[in-house]
Amino acid sequence: MQDRYRCASLQLALAQLEDDDRAHALADAAQSTFDALGAGTEEAVATALADGTTPTEATEAASTEPYPSLSNSTTTLGATLAQASLSLPLVVKTWVDAVASLLPDRWIGISRLPDEGIASILHESGSRPGDLQGAPSPAAESDEGPVQWLRLRDASPTFLLGVEVSDERDSDWQAATAKIRDWLPLVRLALERALHHHPPRDDSNTEAPESAAMRTVAEQVRRIRTSHSPVLITGEDGVGKRLLARAVHTTSERVEGPFRHVACANMQHEPIAERIFGRVDADGNLVPGAVHATDTGTLVIEDVDALPLSVQSSLLQLLETGEVVPEGGTEAVPVDVRVVATTTDCLEEQVRKDHFRPELCEHLNVISLRMPPLRERRADIPLLVRHFLDVLRPDDATMVPVTQPAVEALIRYDWPGNVRQLRNELERALVHVSSEPAPTIDHDVLLDRIVDEAKANATPSADDPDAILHPNQTLSDVLAETETAVIERVLRACDGQVTASAEVLGLSRQGLYKKMKRLDIDASAFQPSDDPDPTPAT
Repeated sequence: MQDRYRCASLQLALAQLEDDDRAHALADAAQSTFDALGAGTEEAVATALADGTTPTEATEAASTEPYPSLSNSTTTLGATLAQASLSLPLVVKTWVDAVASLLPDRWIGISRLPDEGIASILHESGSRPGDLQGAPSPAAESDEGPVQWLRLRDASPTFLLGVEVSDERDSDWQAATAKIRDWLPLVRLALERALHHHPPRDDSNTEAPESAAMRTVAEQVRRIRTSHSPVLITGEDGVGKRLLARAVHTTSERVEGPFRHVACANMQHEPIAERIFGRVDADGNLVPGAVHATDTGTLVIEDVDALPLSVQSSLLQLLETGEVVPEGGTEAVPVDVRVVATTTDCLEEQVRKDHFRPELCEHLNVISLRMPPLRERRADIPLLVRHFLDVLRPDDATMVPVTQPAVEALIRYDWPGNVRQLRNELERALVHVSSEPAPTIDHDVLLDRIVDEAKANATPSADDPDAILHPNQTLSDVLAETETAVIERVLRACDGQVTASAEVLGLSRQGLYKKMKRLDIDASAFQPSDDPDPTPAT
């Protein structure tokens, strides 16, 4: 479900970019949501915009709105947190603003650590310290580095408050800590309530794929379900390599074990070897890494080509021996973990450039899966559209329908950003959709470049429109020819998949079958015939 605060924030941002009439409508809708959530600053901006104030004047007016503080009325902060608990982003923002009232002019942020172990900063105030090494590890609370972290929630997903400190004797931080800890039970309660209203979204699409390309991938995953060998997943950015990695895990014999990700491309400034393989501290104790946390499960190493050569050697040792030597240690530690690596590059090319170890490339290529780009599986687009609209719809709202011209434009567009871009476009379209007479996504709310490219990719009719009637033709003949041409064109675009074609045409599956039978159309004639053989399991 889409968070109401986040949706209203998007409406408010767009209201500052749109023309007057559209801006007023968006601001008015956002104002109602902010009022219900008790988001005073945002409500003030939205109200000013709805009344015709310029964006700059609206923002300046809102800056005079007081916000809850830990240094004054506790009743006000408690009431604000209680009201904000309908929205996770609003709880996070409210708590950051409250802490900032105690500790101005320094960086403050809240990080989220999901099950997969990939941390993200949800909200922050102030300038992020240049030597901040990303978000904390699951082991935080931490007193190391320029930021000190306090755990706000123990269960998964974990939330941590980070505050920039000058040194371990920072007197302002020490004085603020006592007040902050007094409020932690209420903050935890607000987080729990927000998560109850908006549980973590499941972006995985469990519907059977329509395209031949994805059916081939699904068959490959099925065939390797009993294997424990490493897997290499290749594909362009945004195609869904992480979701494919999860499918490999959930269909395998390790499904009851843990499932973790390590994103190598985003860890240039972090001790990546320690993050993956752990380390031995000054007392000789093992600080576990991702391989230890994933024992008996599956570890996904994203953008494996970004690993330094020294770390590649450690990964090679893991694949060859099932053991790792933690950083700073001398003894090998056995682990039982399956490695799934992903990359957008050709590893063989990286080997030729001496950027990747050939032995590691050979080990990872034992089982190789290619996630096809969206332009090669257009038949799946209607299914993905329906799935994302269901995921993105607000609480208690019905799913917004999509018109046939809009679906056809989405199918014809080439999607250079793949599935990620499709999801973002649908989220953007939902914000632009008019509520009157009924919310509907039509082609006019899609980006111009999508509609324009879809028109350019449209297959022109072979018939001359000026010669559509011939002496020996009846109207029924002409209608049958036109209907046949349209159905065949859609079947061709959807790789011969009847369900996807029916959705594009605005028909039921059974209704399309009846028309195909009457017009003597064979869907199999439009299905690709060159299915590659799945990679065998080892």
